[in-house]
Amino acid sequence: MDITPYLRDDQPIFTRGDLERIEEQLAQDNESIQLRALLNGESFSQPNPNRGLGTADPLPGEKRMQLFIRFNDERKLRNAIASGQQKRFSCVEAWRGTLWGPRKSEADTRQEMRRIVDEWEASEECLHLVNALKSSTLSPRIDKVIGFGMGVIASNSAGLAKTHMKEHAVALTIAKAIEGMGGGGVAVISQEPQYTSVCKKVLEEEFGIQVIEGFGARGFTLVDERTFVLAHNSSVCVRELIADLARPAGMCWRRSATPAQIRNMDDLRWDVRADIDTTRTENMMRGYSRIPGARVGSILPNNGWS
Repeated sequence: MDITPYLRDDQPIFTRGDLERIEEQLAQDNESIQLRALLNGESFSQPNPNRGLGTADPLPGEKRMQLFIRFNDERKLRNAIASGQQKRFSCVEAWRGTLWGPRKSEADTRQEMRRIVDEWEASEECLHLVNALKSSTLSPRIDKVIGFGMGVIASNSAGLAKTHMKEHAVALTIAKAIEGMGGGGVAVISQEPQYTSVCKKVLEEEFGIQVIEGFGARGFTLVDERTFVLAHNSSVCVRELIADLARPAGMCWRRSATPAQIRNMDDLRWDVRADIDTTRTENMMRGYSRIPGARVGSILPNNGWS
């Protein structure tokens, strides 16, 4: 469907104001949420059926419902137009999902994460990545690496937890490599709404990774021209969000599906379906070039580095 009568190619769907407002309103736990209609800018009210859920972390082994923010991308806008619902289309809305408590002890998580990080940092693959980043044209003015959806590390699924730990290890390496280019300190920041209390404690205390609290939008408002963005198996439209909000200094994220794959969307993995290219993201990427030699095939095999 042609949406140009409704949205110009250079017109953003997502704005910092929309993301900041919904984060603030969910924190206030009001009876209703005020949203901005994208196409006419008018405000409308959405009932908050999830009021009272709270923000406390679940206890070990506990499962509870938690408030999150849902991002409505260009595909959802097209669907809204096709069904005549475009007047009440907002780029964000509240929804609730399942949040699990820790399923691995703090001591075991800390020990396993330390082993994974040490093994990664001693690997040839890590050395090659560091050399590629140091030889690149990345700006030494980068002051933060922000990871989106890097996964839960306090999990009873050994394979999944190990994969997520490795992704965090790569984020630490990116920051160290950029620091080695002569800039100042580079913070590692992570937004993962599914983190458990154990995840947060281990990442912050043992590895100095700053965990973003909130409902899933705040991290995107922090991205600016001094940010390196890292995303792999994201369940949201990271590309569109970044394209609308900022021009980061660099990024590493999964390559988008091809146009032919997108036409057969049901055949794609859920994470690939969630984050595909649009005209807005393609326009953004024309301003970037590939980082030669940057690759982490064992952890992020399908990611591109720019």
